[in-house]
Amino acid sequence: MFSKLMTVYKYIKLKKINSETCNKSNYSCESIPKSIAEVKKKLVEDFKNCSDVIYKEVILGSEKRRGLVCYIALLADRKVIDNELVNSIMSNEIILPNKRAIEYVMNSIITECEVEKLSSYEDAIEKILSGNGVLFIEGEKSALSINAQYNFGRSVEEPDNETVVRGPKEGFIESIDVNIALIRKKIKDINLKVEKIKLGQKTKTEVAICYLNGTVKKEIVEEVKKRVNKIKIDAILESGYIEQFIEDKPYSTFSTVGNTEKPDVVSAKILEGRVAILCDGSPHVLTVPHLFVENIQISEDYYGNTIISSYLRMIRVISVFISILLPGIYVALQTFHQEMIPTVLLISMTSAREGVPFPAAIEALLMNFFFELLRESGVRLPRAIGPAISIVGALILGEAGVNAGLISAPMVMVIALTGLAAFITPSLTGPITTNRVIFIILGGTLGIYGISAGVYIMLTNMLSIKSFGVPYMYSFSPFINFKDSILRFPMFKMKKSSEHLDKYNLTAEKEEETKKNE
Repeated sequence: MFSKLMTVYKYIKLKKINSETCNKSNYSCESIPKSIAEVKKKLVEDFKNCSDVIYKEVILGSEKRRGLVCYIALLADRKVIDNELVNSIMSNEIILPNKRAIEYVMNSIITECEVEKLSSYEDAIEKILSGNGVLFIEGEKSALSINAQYNFGRSVEEPDNETVVRGPKEGFIESIDVNIALIRKKIKDINLKVEKIKLGQKTKTEVAICYLNGTVKKEIVEEVKKRVNKIKIDAILESGYIEQFIEDKPYSTFSTVGNTEKPDVVSAKILEGRVAILCDGSPHVLTVPHLFVENIQISEDYYGNTIISSYLRMIRVISVFISILLPGIYVALQTFHQEMIPTVLLISMTSAREGVPFPAAIEALLMNFFFELLRESGVRLPRAIGPAISIVGALILGEAGVNAGLISAPMVMVIALTGLAAFITPSLTGPITTNRVIFIILGGTLGIYGISAGVYIMLTNMLSIKSFGVPYMYSFSPFINFKDSILRFPMFKMKKSSEHLDKYNLTAEKEEETKKNE
């Protein structure tokens, strides 16, 4: 008796879920009407006030059966639809069978384009909105979709934000299919898997999860799919939307999701055991897990001499500390710890600050604010005048401020050096900018003790962060992969491309966390 009641309950619950799904949809869940007149009536009603939707009635074959082709102008290529679909099916030599005419057209008539059979009216609407042409035939409960999407995107070119002296110059574009092809061009392996899903209730944006089966850890792939499938939002317009949903620490200044515009960088990360997430309409591809060490690595490191690459990486590490800590340390020494400054230098700094009306902390915050204004204006202005305006503005403001006695010359040098150091690691611009202000405040209020406490808290926070189960500071703590961290060993010393994540046992880590929770 109880089992029968449970069966009835599950049936009612399933029926309720199906009805809710139908009610949430913008279109009916019923099948495609057999009558062309009824199909056109429904399409005209659904696409009311849409002047760019084209309805083209056709006569098929020698039997003179009615058909209807529907597509959206400019989204679909009219030449492809006319040449490959309309002209082919209107030939008098074609003899359509009474049943399964759709299958006959798909298998025997249209042979040069990608076609798909549609069994529901909702699928037909979705294909039309995606830029495909859809064919309806009188008396058929199914329809035929032809891939005729118009290609009006830009061509593959070098990305502006990741220029290199040596290495591939090609970059991703806004087409997800082209981006997948660029990755497959690099990795010619049957184990390269690409799984597509659609996100966004209204945009239905195509998203692809790309990974190398057998190299990537299964736990990472499962976690990526789990987080991506949980995304419930009306619109996905850029990969940044996805990044905010799947990152581990959304309120941390350090991002646990990487992004790049270069196919060779994504391919290298996939070969190391990472997962790439591609979003249609965005040239930025996400990669996870994302570790701190990746911010000091660039693709050019692997194409040049190992000694030079290692030297440049050490410069990047030093530049990160300079860009975050230098203004705060300067303010702390100037305000509380003058005895730590050499006498000759202290005299020079004191004479330069003579007449400046602001304390060192306020002076540093103002200079940092003006520097960020110049940097942001240089980025947002047109490319032809942006760099010129930022450079001229910096020179004029710095010289005018010093001459007016509002700021000191040493502070101008400190902020300028800080800005140059930050430009070396553009992927850390956000964390550097935020933490720099915090350390200026700490240095101006608590001195070196505040700086020391801030460094301790920042490092503790970085060590506690995980990216999809992998510690954010992996390869530094624990110090395992020393061959490709601050130093870059020769390529013949790094035999496995996936060595970077191979030594970290995610399963053991999860078991330890489960035991602690218990």
